[in-house]
Amino acid sequence: MLECSEKPRFACGQLLTDEDLTALVKWSETKSALARFRHGWGVVCGLDVYASSRDGQVNVGPGYAMDGCGRDIVVCSETAISLDSCCKPESDPCQGVVANPPPTMNAEFGGIEAQDLRIVDLILHYAETDVSPRSALGGVNCAMGSRSEYSRTRESSRIECALGTTDADPLRLQAEKWEEGYRGCLEVLKRYREEHDNAKGAEIQHWLLRWLERYPLRQFGFVKDWVSHKPADEWDQRQAVQALFWIVQDRRNA
Repeated sequence: MLECSEKPRFACGQLLTDEDLTALVKWSETKSALARFRHGWGVVCGLDVYASSRDGQVNVGPGYAMDGCGRDIVVCSETAISLDSCCKPESDPCQGVVANPPPTMNAEFGGIEAQDLRIVDLILHYAETDVSPRSALGGVNCAMGSRSEYSRTRESSRIECALGTTDADPLRLQAEKWEEGYRGCLEVLKRYREEHDNAKGAEIQHWLLRWLERYPLRQFGFVKDWVSHKPADEWDQRQAVQALFWIVQDRRNA
């Protein structure tokens, strides 16, 4: 998504704060990320995948890639990736209920029966880790007293495996997964209408609290406190809509 950026501007005698310096870093990252529209994204060099000497594991060599947001991903050294989560034998739901079929001849590939082959996608993600903690000095706009703050952000990567299919388009699958999650945002509205559309007072409050217990919010943690402390007799459909809005928005952001 394109967005306009503001380039920080400095003047003689200007008091620089952490916000000014962070804005400079942010502007630099935004400008650099525009390269994805000129050159595309994906693997630039390296990142060769080859078999490991250990079962259920492959190695990914050093390399450089750019993700769909224009962020540089550098894998500095050889990385071992476990395929255990993708190569578990599939359980037979009819095991013990239906007699096993007679053995048949199966084609083999590299000594592995065709029915045991798996197509696995390796997905490379950008990651960050805060490092180098240092004591921060208190000031006018900072919390008083000494505390520790991380002074660097280490850019790194994360690689995971996912089962693939011969005719799968990774971008289409990701889009479908996103759409499925987006539609799931409205699940709370559907459930509320089915179960408590005409509820009042404490019934609304209790329903919302039960939902928040089962599905905790990731960003808007204040919603649960607000629902808990609001007097039960003040709850009506208007208040319920306000709470449901925050729940849907939290799921949408996630």
